[in-house]
Amino acid sequence: MFNKRKKSKKIMTLLIALAISFSPLIPVIQSVHAQAKSDIIHQAAKEQIITRGLTQENVVRFTNDGWLDINILRVDLTDEYIDIGTLVNTSNPAKLTTVKNLAASSNAIAAVNGSFFTYEKNGLGYPVGPIVKNGELLFATTDHNRYSDVMASFSVTKLNEIFYDYWKTEAKIT
Repeated sequence: MFNKRKKSKKIMTLLIALAISFSPLIPVIQSVHAQAKSDIIHQAAKEQIITRGLTQENVVRFTNDGWLDINILRVDLTDEYIDIGTLVNTSNPAKLTTVKNLAASSNAIAAVNGSFFTYEKNGLGYPVGPIVKNGELLFATTDHNRYSDVMASFSVTKLNEIFYDYWKTEAKIT
């Protein structure tokens, strides 16, 4: 029973993490929700098993506010062959590319865009917030959350524990 509860907790945590990826949109969503509650007029859902421990669900919903196309990945973090990691452009971290290209270059069978980036010019950009891969800090700015908690970061430890908090970065030159 403990393993089943732990498995359910990890799957729920991943789903929450995916929702949190879109947390900057919450004030907008709350504002719209306060104006009028969306009634579901029609809903259809399809589930597809991608591999053992990983399923993808697509929910198409029509409300009085319009259409929603929702994609959900359900991941069993206790499966020894499932790995959650950070995808970055290894040829040039500042060169923006699609999530599909990042997934293909790392042989990932599923990927979720869980970050925001600035767009500069010539296809270059920089992440908004820290990026950590395999325990190594790849990118961070000192102005991120400096004066207030505006954008949280989502992390998964080596023990598959979820960490969600406001990171503040400080740089010192000695």
